[in-house]
Amino acid sequence: TLSAVTATPQCPPAGWETCSSAWPPPADGYCCSATGWLGSTAAHCSNINSLDECCSLNDEGRLTCVTECEEPPAVCTGDAAIDAVLLESKIGCKIGLIDSNEIYKWSGFCDALRSFNDLESDRRLFLGEGDMSTALGLSNIAGLLAQAMWESGGEAPFTACDENDYPPSSPTASCTQRSDGQLYHS
Repeated sequence: TLSAVTATPQCPPAGWETCSSAWPPPADGYCCSATGWLGSTAAHCSNINSLDECCSLNDEGRLTCVTECEEPPAVCTGDAAIDAVLLESKIGCKIGLIDSNEIYKWSGFCDALRSFNDLESDRRLFLGEGDMSTALGLSNIAGLLAQAMWESGGEAPFTACDENDYPPSSPTASCTQRSDGQLYHS
């Protein structure tokens, strides 16, 4: 008898790096043209189309892609109820803090959040108190993550090295301000 063998898709697809180092792609750029540009037109999609094996696009335009992620830490904030929601949701993976992201990781976010809240200071990420503490804490985490996603890459969150350069004055401006041009992460 023959048994069906299902190949695991290569995600991102082979050749994707000619258009972008970011994965998953933005919802309006799930195809990579032969000339190296992301887009969603027929011309873009005639070369590499992430919808073929790696991604799906729902009726509302939300793109969901195959990604590999680290297992989220059981303790992120130190609040058991909030940590249970974060662990179950695997939110880090869903927002782009995936294994292929060389700069940002979900565990790093959790470490930074706990370290910040452990400082001897009045400044803290408010994780809630009273009857609505879990909801308040999760709401504040969501707001912080949304801002961090925007400030670290906008439409391609968590792709900027450390700062944004508005308007772009150099392709590497967010990754170095050194006079010799060496990138911070090299």
